[in-house]
Amino acid sequence: MIALSLCSFRETAVPDQRVSTSVLLAQWEAQSTAAERMSADILRVDGFRGIDPQCPLGGPDGGKDILCAKDGLTFVAACYFPTGDQTFAATRTKFDDDLESSLKHKRDAFIFMTNQKLTPGERADLEQRAAKKGKRCIIYAREHLRVALDSPQGYGVRLQHLRVPMTTEEQAAYFSSSGESVATALAQQTEAIDRLAARVDQCCKGNRDFVMQTVAVLADAVAREGGREDIARMLEESATSLRDQAANDASGAPLSANLSTALLRYVHRLLLPSNLSTAGYWRQTQVFLGSGVDVLESVEFPTWAQVPAMMQSLVNEWNASFPELQSEGTSSAQRIDALARFFHRLLSIHPFVDGNGRLARAVLALQVRDLFGLDYDVVLDRGADYYEALRLADTGDASGLIALITEALDSAVDEPL
Repeated sequence: MIALSLCSFRETAVPDQRVSTSVLLAQWEAQSTAAERMSADILRVDGFRGIDPQCPLGGPDGGKDILCAKDGLTFVAACYFPTGDQTFAATRTKFDDDLESSLKHKRDAFIFMTNQKLTPGERADLEQRAAKKGKRCIIYAREHLRVALDSPQGYGVRLQHLRVPMTTEEQAAYFSSSGESVATALAQQTEAIDRLAARVDQCCKGNRDFVMQTVAVLADAVAREGGREDIARMLEESATSLRDQAANDASGAPLSANLSTALLRYVHRLLLPSNLSTAGYWRQTQVFLGSGVDVLESVEFPTWAQVPAMMQSLVNEWNASFPELQSEGTSSAQRIDALARFFHRLLSIHPFVDGNGRLARAVLALQVRDLFGLDYDVVLDRGADYYEALRLADTGDASGLIALITEALDSAVDEPL
């Protein structure tokens, strides 16, 4: 089937004569119905689920073109696909109208999808307008739509809605991505099973005291009745095993040996108690590091959709490395190097809209306590050297951060490391 499909696509592919995806989006001439259908398919490509186009064939939709969900959040999406470039004022007026309509619906966030070209500043302006209404907002402007459609997962959507044929290379990438989607689905199922297992384990621990008492009572009753010493011995061994497990759990491993994304989100909420709408929630928008800090020029962080997986990978890798970092054979320099790289990677992901530096420093303090046996927190100097160290780390050079952490540790212990 794949070979037949490849041949059929190849017959229509004329790479040299193709019009770019950006131009086709800018010159959109189809009706709003087609725009809503393509937008729904793009959201599906980007991992949204439960996609529910409200009135794709036309008619009143109550200000909600598309309903969908992702990462435990619910969204209402609106589409704006005029023909040709419009002024930003016109786009903003349409955005305001759609945003106002979205407030009627009990959804967590608002998505605005448009074929218009928007600068980072214009996107930020629209996001701020939504924030003033108490809504999180995701903007899919022309370039964001192009990226989705010109990706292997989006080639089929592009072919269907824009009639852009695939090149031979794109065909191979498209069919390869289909296999990756199966692997992703399996990974999601495995993650769901792991979460369920963790909840079951938590419930078991919560009821273990009751089970221990019950087993002890049964063992005592069987022993008094006599004649079934084998059962009494088995019950006593079970009770002993449960007591040993409880003792091991009570001794506990260091907290930073078992970091979790849930713990980091909880710490973030504690650090920003007044920001109830964003504290503890992964960011749901694209962010840039602008000119507010002179030494760090404009930097675009990973997309918001990448944050959960990147954070999970970060804590998994840290937890896997912790036993070796804690071992006597690991030097202080090796531990500090691992701390510096974790610190920078966390900041590079930029998982939250605000407070990422505070979170990184709080986690660093916890990690240092556990790895170096301190009773109090280390404090990083956040002056010019701090921002210069981050700039160097962006180039792969962690020496500046290593020096700052070493200095903070030297200030916290009796003898320099």
